[in-house]
Amino acid sequence: LKARLALSFAGMSHKSIAPTLLGLVRHKVPYVRRNAVVALGKQGDAKSSEALIAALKDEKEDAVRQAIFEALGEIGDPQASPAIEAQLDKGHWSVRVAAIEALGRLRTKSAVGALIAQMQKEDGRLLTDIRRALEDLTGQLQYREDKMLWKQWWDRYHDIFKVPSREHLAELKRKQAAAAAEYGAAPQKYHTIET
Repeated sequence: LKARLALSFAGMSHKSIAPTLLGLVRHKVPYVRRNAVVALGKQGDAKSSEALIAALKDEKEDAVRQAIFEALGEIGDPQASPAIEAQLDKGHWSVRVAAIEALGRLRTKSAVGALIAQMQKEDGRLLTDIRRALEDLTGQLQYREDKMLWKQWWDRYHDIFKVPSREHLAELKRKQAAAAAEYGAAPQKYHTIET
């Protein structure tokens, strides 16, 4: 009943509901905790971040940890970034994906370094997720999933790097798409291989 009640609060933004949900974040039943976290994330109130960060430190259940990462990403409080960065290599791959995506949404400089460090340890799906988050954070679209190039770029520019605005990133992506369309308009063949 408490689990369904917590989830039913998800779409409500009335401030009087938040204390009830925050109390359920520490409930003994994981499903109740998860639903309370989901509801807090959908409310998007930055005041919930502190309680979610504190809960993350003690939470053992992957489903609840994943929900916390997703909620912190939805809330968008950059103060959550260090707590998420510290958890990047813990848990099931789906939990780590949620952490990666949350860092991409929080858009902090420290997240870039943490993601590049984690990239060195990952492969497959997680490597792709990290690449997407890094491209969205940095505007560096040319490195794809090349771990070495990302590390070299960060080693060289981390002192002067500033997270670009979303508008600037949209412009970079538009230019990249235009360049790709221009180059892709007339493919060349070299020994029957299209380039």
